[in-house]
Amino acid sequence: MNGDTIKLIDEHKLVALIRTSTPEDSEALTQALYDGGIRVFAVAVNIPQAPRLIESLSKKDGVVAGAASVMDGEIAQKCINAGARFISSPVTDRDVIYVGRNSDVTVIQGALTPTEIIDAVKLGVDIVSVYPADLLGGPAYLKSLRGAFPSVKLLPTGGVTCENAVEYLKLGAAAVLLGNGVLEKSLIRANSWDVLKDRARQLIEKIESLKAVK
Repeated sequence: MNGDTIKLIDEHKLVALIRTSTPEDSEALTQALYDGGIRVFAVAVNIPQAPRLIESLSKKDGVVAGAASVMDGEIAQKCINAGARFISSPVTDRDVIYVGRNSDVTVIQGALTPTEIIDAVKLGVDIVSVYPADLLGGPAYLKSLRGAFPSVKLLPTGGVTCENAVEYLKLGAAAVLLGNGVLEKSLIRANSWDVLKDRARQLIEKIESLKAVK
């Protein structure tokens, strides 16, 4: 299952972070993004009823549902039991990695510096979440990291926008995490689901054009 999940993340390129204040907003947001073509969702474990949302998303056709902001092994296991196919964290945590490896799910862990990245890889991380990528130069920083780690799958996290998402992918990112830079809280509060759906669709169209060029 782990290999299949990595392959799907590589294929889809966009991972939508679901971090809302109510279950109703979570459901509306995921539906809008699904209608826009998003198929990989990272549900923040600190939102209301996160395991239930993971379970619901995991039953949708073609969807890869995972957990985000996982900071300990116990929470990781709860999310896996709910159907999470990947576990992601803003840091590198040995307990989370251990639980993920034992459950054969994809492990995405946070690192920022070259030393942190290689340490994460040595611990068995599948994908390194470069966080916060925007604070060290955004796409330019990713380009430097790709030169040093050409075989490591890097997922820029933090400060990803509609404008720079494709640039990250052109520079070799395995995928990008769509957070507040794309899924703005103001749009969620305003129930602007059609706007968010259109943003997802436009990003996917850009990615498909990028794939066609390659």
